[in-house]
Formats: sequence, structure tokens, C-alpha cells
Amino acid sequence: MGLRLLLAKTAELDLPKSKKLSMSNWGAKTLTPAQVTYAGYDAWASAKIVDVLWKSNPSLDLCQDERPLEDVDVRARARKKAKTKWKQLKEIEGERTKEQRAEQDRLYQIMKEMRPDPPPTLNISIAERV
Repeated sequence: MGLRLLLAKTAELDLPKSKKLSMSNWGAKTLTPAQVTYAGYDAWASAKIVDVLWKSNPSLDLCQDERPLEDVDVRARARKKAKTKWKQLKEIEGERTKEQRAEQDRLYQIMKEMRPDPPPTLNISIAERV
């Protein structure tokens, strides 16, 4: 279920979304003003959904198993650094040395260990809200 439908089902609000904008280059160093606005609407919609769910189920604790943001940042930086080095080793032409292959395996393990956590799951049926 996409964000637009989820917002409609939980908060009975419509969030028009541009397919062209959603498919634009989000990896650019500088986002366009339209992309920043789009991201802001997405962030607002996500917060609204959480707010509605919390109000309908006050015992819901979405953050109980979440990592601190500082830890998420450290993990993301370590993963990116390992991925960059791993790609550099992969691009070496010809036969890689035993040490290079071992380093590539080590970097792959770091990338694997530093993957982002999966999103939290909720034991709430959105269908109950409509």
C-alpha cells in the first residue's frame, strides 16, 4: 500500500502525487524546490498517519526497538565507505590477488552487517479504519 492510499485510509485525506516528480533524480546533490516540497509532503503525511494510528491505539509504541539516529548515521556512513572501496576492488582489471579478494569479502560483510533495519511492522489492520 502506497503512502497516498495509506493516508486516505487512515486520515481520510488526499495527497496528490506527481508520478514524474516521484521518478525524478533523487540522488542529485541538490534537490529541486519541487522535490523538497514533495519530500516535505511525504514527511508530513507519514507523521499524520502515525498520529492517527497512535490516537486510535494509545498503547502502540512504534519506537521501542528503533536505533538512535546517531547509530543509524554511523552505520550508513560505514556502509557507504565499505561499498565505495568494494566497488573499487571489483573494478580492478585482471586477476585480483588473494589479499584483494579477502578485502573485498571483508567489505561485503561490513555492507551486509550495516544494512538499514527493516521498517517496523504494526499489528494494526488499516482496513479496520475504513
